[in-house]
Amino acid sequence: MNYRLTLRTLLLVAAVAVSGLDLRADTCDSLVCGDADGNGTYDINDLTFITSFLYGGGPAPALCGDIDGYDLITIRDIVVGATMQPANCVTQPKIVAQPTSQLQITCGGTFPLNQSSITFELSFRNISSVNIHAFDLPLSVRVGGAIPLSITANLATSTWPGEDITITIDTGAGTVFLSDLDGSVPPGEYDLCSITVEMSPSPLNRPIEFEYTEIGPRMTGVFEPPNSACHYPMFLDDNLNALQPILREYCLCGDGNGDGRFTISDAIYILNAIFAAGEYPYPVCLGDANGSSSVNISDVVLLINYIFGGGPEPHCP
Repeated sequence: MNYRLTLRTLLLVAAVAVSGLDLRADTCDSLVCGDADGNGTYDINDLTFITSFLYGGGPAPALCGDIDGYDLITIRDIVVGATMQPANCVTQPKIVAQPTSQLQITCGGTFPLNQSSITFELSFRNISSVNIHAFDLPLSVRVGGAIPLSITANLATSTWPGEDITITIDTGAGTVFLSDLDGSVPPGEYDLCSITVEMSPSPLNRPIEFEYTEIGPRMTGVFEPPNSACHYPMFLDDNLNALQPILREYCLCGDGNGDGRFTISDAIYILNAIFAAGEYPYPVCLGDANGSSSVNISDVVLLINYIFGGGPEPHCP
């Protein structure tokens, strides 16, 4: 039987078991370093306090609540604090997640014309040599520049080896926030979750656009910009280096009319765009059946061969 406890479970248990344990008595600006809850000690309650702030909309930590010393209250404070090592009283340069093409998030695509919903996978690819220890992934979702009517997510299709992905959705703001605090996931390709987006039907193709965003919890005035404590895209490797994946748009290349499948209608749509001044596929990758980064008659030939002649399937690099 597996008795493995998740980090969140350990936080709740430890908060009760060692609520009076003082692990650091040094001071920082007349306050105990790492003392997020302001009670004069640095203990497991401070870690619980920060977790509530970042993930439960709790109050902002006290002035010296920054455990890792990097000027912001982030997922890194939780991961570092979970070891219950002394808090870092020395203020470090503000930590910034470094963009890297070796980590990739694939999402978005095209909203099918004349349909009211679409479901797709939010995928993660790690082609580096490092394991991912934890992540915060806040994303804004737009369909043709507009906030969707509804956003839902499902972990049933997830292939992520970690056990603790949590999802918070703010439909009014059009944001999806995924987080995993506990794990060491090796390089590979994983589906994080499936996302369903609903919009009013339209006869036009509309791009589904994902962008990184910052999600600020309820503020109390303690942390003000640029020292605001908020979620922002951060993937931590096993050495706690902060990394930021690049965002890649999913495109079903060759699906000229954007209805989510390959049919003769796609070939006709592309032909009309090339020779009859018809509307070009949008985004353009929908018309690029052969992955040449352009739309021309060769894309139509490939589609027809695929549909009627058993030729290669349309693809993009």
